[in-house]
Amino acid sequence: MTKAGGVFVFLEQTDGVLEDSSLEVLGKGRKIADKLGVTLTGGLLGEGVHDIAEECTRRGAHFVLVADSPLLRNFTAEAYTDVVAAMVRAKDPDVLLIGATHNGTALAGMLAIRLGAGLMAHVVDLEIEAETGALLGSVPGFGGSIVAVCKCKKGRPQMATVRPGIFAAAEPEEPAGTVESFSFDLKP
Repeated sequence: MTKAGGVFVFLEQTDGVLEDSSLEVLGKGRKIADKLGVTLTGGLLGEGVHDIAEECTRRGAHFVLVADSPLLRNFTAEAYTDVVAAMVRAKDPDVLLIGATHNGTALAGMLAIRLGAGLMAHVVDLEIEAETGALLGSVPGFGGSIVAVCKCKKGRPQMATVRPGIFAAAEPEEPAGTVESFSFDLKP
C-alpha cells in the first residue's frame, strides 16, 4: 500500500448506514485536499460496509480504506482507535477530520493521544493558512458569542472534530475513487 499523505476522514457508520456528518466532513475534506493539491482518503470500519465505501468514492474520496470484520460491527472506542491509528500511520496524512458525533468525539480524543497530535474540537469552519499550509479551525465559545480561530502548531496529523450540520455533503460524481481493503490484527 502506498502512502497517500494529504487529508484523511474517518467515515462513521451505524448498523451499515453512513452517518450524515461523515458525508459533510468528506465534502469539506475534499475542498481542503483540492486546495492543498493532495489526495483525500477515507477510513471506514464495520461489517459488510463495501457498498458504503463505494458511495464515499463517489462523494469525494480518492481512496477509501475498509476494515471489514464482525469485531468492528459496532463501535468500541478501543478497537476503533487501534484500527484507525493503524490506517493513519499507513497513510501518514497531514490532516485528520472526524465528525463530532458521540462516537467521533470519543475516537478523536483517543487518537490524538495515541498519535501525539493536537486536536481542535467541535469546529464550525476549516481553512488552510496560505503561508504555512496549517489547518485553521474556528471554534465557538461562550455560547457562540465568540469564535476563536485555532491551529495545531505541533504534531501531525493536524486533527479536528467537525460539528454536524455545518458543511454540505458533496454531490455524487464520476469517476469514483478506489476502495482498498485494510488488513489489521484485532483480537476479540
